[in-house]
Amino acid sequence: MLSYGECPPLLEFPFRRPRVSLPELTEDPQISENSRQVLFDDLQRSTLQLREQVSALQVRNRELEEYAHMVAHDLKEPLSVMGFSLQA
Repeated sequence: MLSYGECPPLLEFPFRRPRVSLPELTEDPQISENSRQVLFDDLQRSTLQLREQVSALQVRNRELEEYAHMVAHDLKEPLSVMGFSLQA
């Protein structure tokens, strides 16, 4: 699997045009309106999927932080009880 830095830009896949910017692509008369629409639809779908994944990961991270806080509290409690019993 390629790393993020090794992946070619998104616009190189559908049109095999290296280093093409989005404004250049939309102004190119050789590319049909249908192809542009397909590209933008794919881009919107990918963006939506990424946003959903980010939201799911944020929820999961919150859950993990809460769990870590609970575990840390549960581990500290026996130590504090032992400390009080040793002082007495």
